[in-house]
Amino acid sequence: MPSGGDVFLAILGAVNKDTVLLADAQKDLQEHTTIFNKELMDLLALPISQEIKTKVNDVLPAVKRYSDSAAQVQKLAMTDVVAAQAAMPQFQRRLLNLNS
Repeated sequence: MPSGGDVFLAILGAVNKDTVLLADAQKDLQEHTTIFNKELMDLLALPISQEIKTKVNDVLPAVKRYSDSAAQVQKLAMTDVVAAQAAMPQFQRRLLNLNS
C-alpha cells in the first residue's frame, strides 16, 4: 500500500531547496505508481473469483485519485512550497481513503 513517503520527501526537498531530493521524489513516485498499477492489473489477470476482481476494480478509482493528488502536490512543491503544503490535507484524505 502507498505510504505517501514520496510526497513528503518532495515537500522536504522544497522546504530545503534541495532539487536533487525533489527530483528523486518525483522519480520514485512515478516508479511506485507504475509498479502498484501493474500489480493490480496482474492481480486481475489471475484466475481469482469475480468477487475479488470486483473489489480490485472498485479500488482502482481511489488509486487514480491518490496518484493524481500525489503528482499534483509534487508539482506544486517544485514551484510553490506553500501551495504544496496547503494541498497536503486533501492528499492525506486520499491516502487514508486508499489505505482503508
